[in-house]
Amino acid sequence: MSKVAVLIDGGYLGNILKKHFDETSIEHDRLVHWACRGEELFRAYYYDCLPYQSRIPTADERQMMSRKQAFFKYLNRLQRFEVREGRLELRGTDDRGNRIFQQ
Repeated sequence: MSKVAVLIDGGYLGNILKKHFDETSIEHDRLVHWACRGEELFRAYYYDCLPYQSRIPTADERQMMSRKQAFFKYLNRLQRFEVREGRLELRGTDDRGNRIFQQ
């Protein structure tokens, strides 16, 4: 029996769940089990980043940060899961004034 590593792009998965399934909550351990298709799981890597916070964070920014940190803590407690965090940086604004972020 082979061992399988499962790599999950958290931002992409969240967007797909929201856009096509009207939800952002799933059982990640069940998703990984499904992805293994009967093979043994070596490790699941979840790639994502914490939300952007301005120099003086707003209440919404602090709340989003707190929720994401709690979510990452939950994932790290799942058996054979590991969260790999990137960093989100503000790169400026577009011609409409929308902020541009880069991970």
